[in-house]
Amino acid sequence: MATHCVTRLRFALNDEKKVDVDALESIDIVKGSFSTNGQFQVIIGQGTVDKVYKAMVQETGFQRPQRMK
Repeated sequence: MATHCVTRLRFALNDEKKVDVDALESIDIVKGSFSTNGQFQVIIGQGTVDKVYKAMVQETGFQRPQRMK
């Protein structure tokens, strides 16, 4: 599952060890990433994260959580 806040994408991952953090953080719009409270978070920034989230939902076809619709 993935959600977002004002500045970050938030993922509930089954195995965070599979994340290629170096590749992820080499993407220009990614400012950083970290894991806390069972969520892997990708810092993107205000104003951009919503666009990235919408594109990700469209590309992957997964459903948004009910509170995000």
